Amino acid sequence: MIYRVARRTIEPLSAFLDRTGIGYAYACSKRLFSPQISIFTYHRVGPQLHDWLYRSINESVFERQITWLKATHEIVSLEELAAIIRERRQPEGNIAVITFDDGYRDNYLYAFPVLRKYQVPATVFVTTGCLDRRTLLWGDALSYIVLTTDAAAIEHELLGAIPIRNPKEKAAALFEIKQNVMKRIQNTQKNRLLEDLAGDLGVEIPGHHGDDIMLSWDDVRRMREGGISFGAHTVTHPILSNTTFDEAQFEIEHSKRRIEEELGERISAFAYPNGKPADINADTVDLLKRNGFTCAVTTLPTKITRDADMLGLGRITTTDNYSLFKFLASGMYSDCVNLFGSGERGCTPTPGSH
Repeated sequence: MIYRVARRTIEPLSAFLDRTGIGYAYACSKRLFSPQISIFTYHRVGPQLHDWLYRSINESVFERQITWLKATHEIVSLEELAAIIRERRQPEGNIAVITFDDGYRDNYLYAFPVLRKYQVPATVFVTTGCLDRRTLLWGDALSYIVLTTDAAAIEHELLGAIPIRNPKEKAAALFEIKQNVMKRIQNTQKNRLLEDLAGDLGVEIPGHHGDDIMLSWDDVRRMREGGISFGAHTVTHPILSNTTFDEAQFEIEHSKRRIEEELGERISAFAYPNGKPADINADTVDLLKRNGFTCAVTTLPTKITRDADMLGLGRITTTDNYSLFKFLASGMYSDCVNLFGSGERGCTPTPGSH
């Protein structure tokens, strides 16, 4: 409810600011008088291949966003930003960093050509198990199961009885199961529930979806040769605070090792799955340090300063609404967050992380 109210308020405001040029002027004034540092989060770029698949930003909209950022910011790599923070350098203008979460193949097919065209660096955080096993992320698998089944209801001891007779009921059921159940239970319970739902609802996910939708290691190597860097996003995309210590150790250590094996170089950047405060605990941060990570990003739209916590850098989740994107990127939104409170308390207008 808070998200819908916030979006209904902010979208018309952002459209007005865009039409009047105020948003662009604000970004330019920030560049001159109070430079800002922003990290932007993307997931998918390109055609929306399936209704059940995580939402995508059209490649033409993505290109417009990149050109707007080029005009108002200096776009640097995550590694360069880390150096700026470590050395406590004062930015001479607005700084932007482009990141992608999860490892969707459209990052290679549609985003990568745009990034090369404009010579823009980026970091892709990959969920290595999906690349190794050619499988979907658990969130997309859940969407496929719930939205494509012919069953009229879900009945499960953890969920009770949930009607799914039409698209509206299916969408409501999907949101409830994903956000209010699966993201809150232990990782082993989540995996068991996913298997139960597939069996109970008579759904088998076609094997080719993993190949079509997720990056391959060959794609990763080609992108790396083109200047894109890579970071770890765990093996199976669990919320790490819902795992045991040993599970978290495996997810963090093994994902790092697999990327280093495939690329033949060390990596040091990590993206927390879901990335909200409740998803990260002291054990998680300690494990990152033990495994050689020196930079980690969240999904909180917090302001980044020269003394920022390198293992808790905030990011702005992007949107396909171009006016809203410019409002977020101009610095107005992050300034509002810092004035009135965190997006965790309800003022973020963008959807949550995958």
